Amino acid sequence: MQFLTHIIFLLNLLKTLINHFT
Repeated sequence: MQFLTHIIFLLNLLKTLINHFT
């Protein structure tokens, strides 16, 4: 399930970016 881990990591990164831009 390496694929799922990558997805979760990307989602967390995206949320962090959104938090910085808002």
